[in-house]
Amino acid sequence: MIYLNQDTQIPFDEAIDLSSTLIISSPKNKNTENSLLFLKIENGKLVFSLDQTHLTHSLLEINAALLSLARKR
Repeated sequence: MIYLNQDTQIPFDEAIDLSSTLIISSPKNKNTENSLLFLKIENGKLVFSLDQTHLTHSLLEINAALLSLARKR
């Protein structure tokens, strides 16, 4: 799992298997190219959305109950 805070850039190379790495972007991060989960603050509450295409191409599995809580992106 990698958490990208603000405009954090990490060097993606062969050492990081993106298909099995959960990358989460904070509300302040604009670098969301490889992120699967996106955190956002709405009405003072922390909510999240996810990139369904990225999830489909990854080796990660997300519990259906958690998926039902995700906002549409």
